[in-house]
Amino acid sequence: MDDIIEPSRKKIFLLTDGEVSQPDQVIKLGKESQSYIHTFGIGRDCSRYLVQEVAKAARGSYSFVEDANDNLKAKVIEALRKAINPSLQGCKFSNNFAKIGAPAVVTPEDGHIGEAFRHDSVQELLILSRKQFDDLQVNFHSDHDPVTKGPIDIPITPDQFRILEPGTSLSKVAVKKRATELYDQIDRT
Repeated sequence: MDDIIEPSRKKIFLLTDGEVSQPDQVIKLGKESQSYIHTFGIGRDCSRYLVQEVAKAARGSYSFVEDANDNLKAKVIEALRKAINPSLQGCKFSNNFAKIGAPAVVTPEDGHIGEAFRHDSVQELLILSRKQFDDLQVNFHSDHDPVTKGPIDIPITPDQFRILEPGTSLSKVAVKKRATELYDQIDRT
């Protein structure tokens, strides 16, 4: 595998407001740099696209500091933690959403999420019936774990999910998210 992590690769921490005229060219430079680039988007109007894509292209992490209330220090410490730990490569989730009639929510649709860092959590809010939840199957796969030097496959069992009771704040967020997804589908047709 050509892109196995090399301990000697440089780590770059990039703070930007994301205001550049040719973001795709900057992303290409990040990919060609042979460095890990961890990006920080500064300000509410920073280009989320640029900040996220440079980090993804250069196998780093990204975070946003939108205003003075955001804790930049904590975000830098988190990026430093990620910089000393190699990332998992070729990560994706597989599921049986279509089979059980659940909404397909993994983005992109094929489930590929690219790089992932150890101890990171992934959060997705789904609205499922009890039957759908009981039949739910989700698996995490990584093409390369730098610790074991091989692929990993982890089934995620129902007891690892958190069920939200109707009326709780997070269940309201899930309902609002699903309603937005449905409106977006209507707008596209």
